Amino acid sequence: MRKHYRWWATAAALVIGLIFVSVQQTSARWTAAETLSGGTIQSGILDLTVGSAGSGQSSYDFTALGATGMFPNAYAQAPLTVHNSGSVPLIYRIQNVTQSSADVPLSLAVTPVTSEAGCPAQGAASGTAIYDGPMVGAQVPTAPGWRTVAAGGTDILCLRGTVGPDVASGVSTSVHFSFEAESV
Repeated sequence: MRKHYRWWATAAALVIGLIFVSVQQTSARWTAAETLSGGTIQSGILDLTVGSAGSGQSSYDFTALGATGMFPNAYAQAPLTVHNSGSVPLIYRIQNVTQSSADVPLSLAVTPVTSEAGCPAQGAASGTAIYDGPMVGAQVPTAPGWRTVAAGGTDILCLRGTVGPDVASGVSTSVHFSFEAESV
């Protein structure tokens, strides 16, 4: 009976030895080394500005869209130039629009145009609107269709604010547009 155990012990030792040798040979195939030459990483600048010449500030007073003596269904329309003042291409959108007073119901229409002349103070903008809806809470355009601007480039939006039919007399509001931009 002892010979039988000795034979099993010898066989088990051979199997374990073969497994160890095969693992050693296989592990050599899993390792490799390669030398690469150094690369250069250069940072860029992401800078979105708005206004006729790019205000270079974090806020811009868009007086061209303001009006007085407005009545129900009247509108104010003006071009807004969006500048990529940075060194990398970017995508952007109007992230949010807020009003100081809800007493003046406003709707917003946004139309991309090729020049400021394509957005007259009176009449239709020369293009197809990418947004036409409530002013408050507007996100224009909706993701993933954000607007793209090359480094140093511009994009012109024609903004139209229309007073709702149920506005009371003698009330006023101011509007705040927030923009979001990301590098491409």
